[in-house]
Amino acid sequence: ARYAGAHEPHRAAEGGASFTAALFDPNPVATSRDTGLRSPFETGTGVNVPVDSAELSAQLRPRTLQHLDEDRLALGLLSGPWADLPASPGFVEQALGQPLGQPQGEPVTYSRTDPRFVAAMTYYHVDAYQSWLQRIGLTDVNAHPQTLVPTLLPGYDNSFYQPANDLIVFGGGGVPDAEDADVILHEYGHAMQDDQVPGYGESTAGGAMGEGFGDFNAGNYFALTSKGFHDVCVADWDATTYSSADPTCLRRMDSTKNAATDLEQQVHADGEIWSSYLWRVRAKLGRTTRQRSVNAARLVLVMHETLLPDAEYDDAIAGLRFAARALGKRSWVRVVTREARRSGYLG
Repeated sequence: ARYAGAHEPHRAAEGGASFTAALFDPNPVATSRDTGLRSPFETGTGVNVPVDSAELSAQLRPRTLQHLDEDRLALGLLSGPWADLPASPGFVEQALGQPLGQPQGEPVTYSRTDPRFVAAMTYYHVDAYQSWLQRIGLTDVNAHPQTLVPTLLPGYDNSFYQPANDLIVFGGGGVPDAEDADVILHEYGHAMQDDQVPGYGESTAGGAMGEGFGDFNAGNYFALTSKGFHDVCVADWDATTYSSADPTCLRRMDSTKNAATDLEQQVHADGEIWSSYLWRVRAKLGRTTRQRSVNAARLVLVMHETLLPDAEYDDAIAGLRFAARALGKRSWVRVVTREARRSGYLG
């Protein structure tokens, strides 16, 4: 019943203040299409200072932060209907001297060493993604102000979602995690699952599906603007500080591993099998990139509503079949089943 309107577009949140900032969208490797791009003074140790360079500055794009709470912005804080950064002081100047609610002319530019850069990155990408969910009819998936804490702490290179406080923290070691919007939407994917199924991930399989979905969530959304570049390579900018592969990827969604023979009972390794399964299903859900991304989001997020916290792989596959029927797409049932067999989830 919650997703009965998933076929119809809905209007996103309106009103509030806004301003335009120069940001990465989704990251500088993706926009430059240069797999050799690196942060200046890369040490190879995971501890770096995120300084600027002409090559990185060339990958900044003007992006408008919308739906901002005017009172909070007047205090220098970023807060809106989908994202809340309680520790993001310093945005007061954006609230002064400009008509609130109107994008400014020239985008504000922050140095990578300025915490406002990663703060603006997290707010913009979560708000833009949730606004997209609202537009495609998925109006009740984590549709509240998600607490976000981006950091620039040297050496702390880890990001996580904390269910107890409904909090996402982004690490700052190496490339600051919030500089890569793949990482932002991966972690937001965990918050989405916990919102749909409180306590989700009690089983090892559930944890693997959670990690796989986080990767798929980012890839599926940014495929809308990637023009096919590195869609299956997740977090290719963040991975530049710890991967020697070419291209650098945190994980990939074109794995040939099989769940019947290759499960390691490790959530990130096994998550690659799940994300690759979902990516192959997605490929059969439309003729255009937009159709595939919209249909895949609807199918997978409706499926999540069928799960319990201790869900196993077969529960999720049964849920995908149910979701396909609920969305009036019986042909998708065959796709879900065929690709599940190919991935080793079904005998």
